[in-house]
Amino acid sequence: MSAQTADIQPQSPGSLIAFLKLLLVGMLKKLPVKLLLAGIVALLAWILHTYLLVVTNEGFNAGNNVWLDRILALEDRAISGTLVWTLGVGLVTSIIARLMAYGIGATMRSVVETPKYIWNWAKEAGIFAIPLLFIGYFLTIIFGFVVSNNLLIIQLFLIIIGILIARHTSILMTVLRLG
Repeated sequence: MSAQTADIQPQSPGSLIAFLKLLLVGMLKKLPVKLLLAGIVALLAWILHTYLLVVTNEGFNAGNNVWLDRILALEDRAISGTLVWTLGVGLVTSIIARLMAYGIGATMRSVVETPKYIWNWAKEAGIFAIPLLFIGYFLTIIFGFVVSNNLLIIQLFLIIIGILIARHTSILMTVLRLG
C-alpha cells in the first residue's frame, strides 16, 4: 500500500437516507459477529452483576454497600442500575471496537487532539459557544437531580467524550451533520 492510499478518507454519504442505507447494509453484513460479541459481553456483564448482587451484596436490598447501591439493579433502584450496566457495556464495547478499528496509536492521537477540536468548535460557534456550553451544563445538572446516580452521570460524560474523540467516525455526529 502506498503512502497516498493510506491517507485517503472514506467518502461520507451525501444525505441522511444514503447514510441509513449504508448503515443498514453494514449492519446486516456484520450481524453474526456483532450478535456473538454482544452475547459474550452481555453474558459476562450478567455474571458479574449476579455475583455482585448475590455474593457481595447478599440480595436485592440496598444499604449494604454505598458503591454497590449505585451500580446494582436493586428493588428500589432497578432503572438506574439497569442504565448503569447498559451504558457500561455499551461504553466498553465501543472502546474495544474503536481500538480494533483504528489501533491504540490513532485512538490515543484522537484523545490528545480532542481539546483542540473542542476549542476550534467553540471558535466556529462564535457568540453561541458559551450559551451552548451553559445549556449543556444546566441539562446535565437537571439530569443529575432526576437520576441521582453519580456513576451514571460519569458514564454519560465518558460517552460524550467518546463521541468527541470519534468525531467524523461517530454515528451520532454523522446523523447530526446530515439531518
